[in-house]
Amino acid sequence: MGVTLPVSIKNSRADALVDLIDVGTANTYGQLWLKDASGNVLSKHNLADPAFGDAASGVCISDTIESSEGLMSGACTKFSFVDKDENEVYAGVVTAVGGGGDLESDTSSVQITAGVTVEIDAITYVEGG
Repeated sequence: MGVTLPVSIKNSRADALVDLIDVGTANTYGQLWLKDASGNVLSKHNLADPAFGDAASGVCISDTIESSEGLMSGACTKFSFVDKDENEVYAGVVTAVGGGGDLESDTSSVQITAGVTVEIDAITYVEGG
């Protein structure tokens, strides 16, 4: 049986994590980096400030995520959220919906092509427990 956390704790944990994206002074925004299996950055997306709204029931929804042109071509299998100083806040695996990834795409695979615009509508962070 898994641990069950009160909603107030889930909200606090979720807010604490996503709020770290807004820390730093080098840039005016945090970013989402989409990467290939080797860790090469395929695209970088500027995030709003704040990057995510306040948690409700342990769930935070991103604010605006800017479109970006692909920097290199490849299959996106990893991601990182970085703060305004480009320090990694959290990272994970990208899969299609239902594939068990930390970030799930509504397409069967995420192929990024250099010079082609990559759009992300929204990202939802869900705190476990």
